[in-house]
This record gives sequence, C-alpha cells and structure tokens, in this order.
Amino acid sequence: IATPNDGYLFSQWSDGNTDNPRTLTVTEDIKLTAQWTPNTNIPYIVNHYRQALDGTYPSTLKETENLMGTTAANVTLVVKTYTGFTSPEAKTATIAADGSTVVEYNYTRNKYTLTWVTDGNALTGAYSKGSVLFEAAITRPNTPTKTGYTFVGWDKDIPTTMPAENLTLTALFTIHTYSVILTADQNGIVSGGGTYNYGESVTITATPNDGYTFSQWSDGNTDNPRTLTVTEDIELTAEFEEEGNYGSYTRTVRIGYNTICLPHGSSHFTGATFYEIA
Repeated sequence: IATPNDGYLFSQWSDGNTDNPRTLTVTEDIKLTAQWTPNTNIPYIVNHYRQALDGTYPSTLKETENLMGTTAANVTLVVKTYTGFTSPEAKTATIAADGSTVVEYNYTRNKYTLTWVTDGNALTGAYSKGSVLFEAAITRPNTPTKTGYTFVGWDKDIPTTMPAENLTLTALFTIHTYSVILTADQNGIVSGGGTYNYGESVTITATPNDGYTFSQWSDGNTDNPRTLTVTEDIELTAEFEEEGNYGSYTRTVRIGYNTICLPHGSSHFTGATFYEIA
C-alpha cells in the first residue's frame, strides 16, 4: 500500500503498475518505489484589506478570494484595484500541501486636495481643507462673507465625503446695488443719479440755470462735477444761489426817502448821502 502525504496523490509504482493497494506473489527479491503527483486542488486564500480612516487595517475584509492551486507551486497573486486606494506590490507565495496558505494584501487609503476659493474675507470655522482622506467626512466652513456682496452658494454640490479626486469649491456672490438719488430746486438741474453696483465710481454734476451758480451739495461738499464711490444708498440735493448774491447783509441805509441794504463791509454808494439807521 502507498499512502500519500497531504497535498499529494499516488501516481504509480516504479515498474509502472498503478494498483494501490497491490497484491504481489513473491518469487524473488522485489524492490519498488511509490511515485507521487502533486495535488492540483489545494485550496489557498487571498485576503484584501482596505485601510480604515484612522489609519489601521480592520479585521473586516473588503474581499476574500478562495483559490485552488498545485502543492508546492509558486504563484504570483493578483492585486485588486479599488477606487481611492493605492494597491500594494504583488506577492509570490508557495502553496502549502495542507491548504494553510493565506496571503494578505493591504491597500493604502489615498488623500486628495480640498480647496475652497472665496475671493472675499478669510473663511472661518473648523472646516475640512488641504489633504483629505478618501471617504472622510467633509465639514463646511461658516458662510463666506465679502463686503458689498451676498453669498449665494458654491459652484457645485458639496459631497458629504471626500471623493477620489481633488476638489475645488468656489464661493458665489451677488453684488449689492445702491441708489444715487439727486435732486435740485427750480434754479438748476442735476445728472448722474441712478442705480449702481457696490464699489462703482460715479460722477455727478449740478448745472445751474441762467443767472444762478452752484453753491454746494447738501452734505457741504462743493466739488462740481463730483466723483463718488458707491458703498451705500446716497441722497444729495444740489444748492444754487443767484449770481451777485453776496450773502447776508448787516447794514441798512436810507437814501432820501428810500431804504436799501448794502453788502457786509460796504459803506459806499456813488452820489448819495448815507444816514445809518441800524
């Protein structure tokens, strides 16, 4: 009787006979050698582990392959490809005759770049940015701000976890608009009023009617034309005065039976005799 070890099968005796067990009639000295063939149905296992978010390799497998091979054969084991992970180098293993061969592959979790673009004030809050692990939760920043603008959202949907690619998110803003309201009395006209975007430069002009001159704007500014940078609603009135109007009078005089007013600081009127009454 020829009894093979684990992982082998009886093939034949050295004289070519394949009976096993075999019955012999002894009539002379007999020398026989049992010959063996490696078993081609030996099981072996390949386990594939994906790195956890905390950097460890969990006991829960991503995938297990139950394979068959030939005893003592050297096999190069196929490496898998998983989205968001870097595959290890392929390994070569020798298949154990007892079916105890287990090979492990560990797949490294990739990092991808997360960028927030705001074109405004610096972002605040504890938010995800820079190198972020694949499938890590994405934490948004606080609502972005930009002077003169209103935040309306991001240029694309923000995933809940990091995708297997670099991700750039751009803040979208709408610009504020403001009114420039100009008014004038019946002594002149104004131009340049209207609706303008935040930060826009606008030139306003006050044009007096005949016989009048521009005096000032209602905020005391005397530039005309005047350039404004719009950052809020603006309301201004142009003020005009009659040409030759020298301002307030402080002296009242009588010429004959007539009373007239002289400009401040003046006491001269040709061909008249002055009598101060106040």
